[in-house]
Amino acid sequence: MIEREIAVLTTDEIDSAQKARYEKNGVTFLVGDPTRHADLEDAKVRDKESIILLADDSADDPDAQTLVILTALREVFRGRTPHVCAEVKNQNRIRHVQKAGATEVVCHQHFGLGILAQAALVPHMSNIYHNLLQYSRDTSEFYVIWGPEAKGRNRFEKDETWDTVVGSKPFAAIAAAISSAGGEVGRPTLLIGFHRDQRPRLNPPPDETVQRTDGLIILAKEKPGDAWVSSLTKISERSGAASA
Repeated sequence: MIEREIAVLTTDEIDSAQKARYEKNGVTFLVGDPTRHADLEDAKVRDKESIILLADDSADDPDAQTLVILTALREVFRGRTPHVCAEVKNQNRIRHVQKAGATEVVCHQHFGLGILAQAALVPHMSNIYHNLLQYSRDTSEFYVIWGPEAKGRNRFEKDETWDTVVGSKPFAAIAAAISSAGGEVGRPTLLIGFHRDQRPRLNPPPDETVQRTDGLIILAKEKPGDAWVSSLTKISERSGAASA
């Protein structure tokens, strides 16, 4: 599995306690003027694999400034495409920011309304979202393991592992193997869906099959390691032999 070097670009000073908590998990905060090429070069942004671009609330037009920063990032990376997650204030600007080079775009206005609607329908749903959005050792995170023919970087080291674990098996069988592997290594892991054609498919039918261009969406307390992959492979091999 590939670990990412993550940098957060912001013009605002970050609370020291919050900053320390995130930096323990490998996140670096770069405070300065991201529109200046010199600041981006000094911050060694080019060495990072993922960039989080926070909107500048003090700017007259935060989204327009984000577009300027994305242009500067393209020049700093000089042909290499980083994974850029950009914050947008106006949901009508999402497409513009995507076209400017942002891989992921998050609009608080858009997500906030959705969470409020869910909370109104399902009591305590806001607490569930809050837990999922925490980034600590005590909470679980979402991870995506991509198939051999997908564009995602996080994948099994060997293509044969995907074929053994996924192959032409139904979703329910893959989910059972992933859960069992997590139990064997003491790292609870749940398969909740798969990613296809830039869209997540959560809780699909149990007989749905997963393609080599898809990504498995799992929920775990930490990114699955070699021990988990080894256990998952053995379980899948046994289940495959039993069904043969």
